[in-house]
Amino acid sequence: MSDIKKIKTRIRALLSKTTENGCTEEEALLASSKAQELLSRFDLARDDLSKDAFVEVSREGMRKRTRADMLLGIVAGFCGCKLWIRKPDWTRHLFGREQDVEIAWYLNSLIWSAVQSAVARFKASEEYLEWQGRSNRLQSIKAFEIGMLARISERLDEMKAERIRSQAGENRSPDSLVVQHTASLEKAFSKLGLMVRSAKPIKGIYSSHRGDLAAGKEAGDKVSLNEGVRSENSPAQALLPR
Repeated sequence: MSDIKKIKTRIRALLSKTTENGCTEEEALLASSKAQELLSRFDLARDDLSKDAFVEVSREGMRKRTRADMLLGIVAGFCGCKLWIRKPDWTRHLFGREQDVEIAWYLNSLIWSAVQSAVARFKASEEYLEWQGRSNRLQSIKAFEIGMLARISERLDEMKAERIRSQAGENRSPDSLVVQHTASLEKAFSKLGLMVRSAKPIKGIYSSHRGDLAAGKEAGDKVSLNEGVRSENSPAQALLPR
C-alpha cells in the first residue's frame, strides 16, 4: 500500500468516528480535527478520499520495453486506466480511478506470474527443445509469450464487454457507459499536462515459429482469469458483473 493510500485510509477512519457510530461528541470532534489536519498537510480534498478519485501510481521496472509491458498495457485497458513509461528512470505509471489502478496492478502481477509459469513448462517441452541455437530458442519463447498474451487480451476483452453489458442493464446503452468513462478519464488525464507518445509496436515473429505462437494461444486459454477475479481477497471483485 502506498504512503498516500495509507493516509487516505487513516483519514477515512477518522471521519467515520461520529456520534452516529457510537463515539462521544468529544471523540468525534477530536477525530474530525485530526482528519482536517491531515487533509491540509497532504494537500487533499474530501473528494480525493473517494474510490472514484483519479490517482497516478508508479512502479519500477526493467530499463527497456518488455513483453511484461505488453501485458500491463492489456490489463490497463481492461481496467480503464492509462499507462505510460517515463524515461530516463523507466518507471511504469498507471493513471485512473483509485480502485481501477489497484485492480490493474493486482491483475497484472497475477497474470504475469501465470505467463512465466507457462513459459517454464514450455521450455521443458519437445517443441521447444527441438530448436537449436540461442537465437532460435529466444524467438521460440517470444512467439509463445506473444501468442499467450494475444489470447489473454481477447479473453479480457470478452470479460469487459460482459461486465459493461451487466452494468448498463436494460435501460442504458453499453456504449454510453464506455463513452462516459473514457471522457472522464481523458479529462482528468489532461490535467496532468503530460506529453505522451505512442510506443512502437513490438516486432513480429518469424513464420517458422507459428507453432510456438499457437502453443502460446492454447496456454492463454488455460489461465484462470475468473478464478483470480473471484478470489475472496482479490480487489478485482469489483470487476464482477452486478
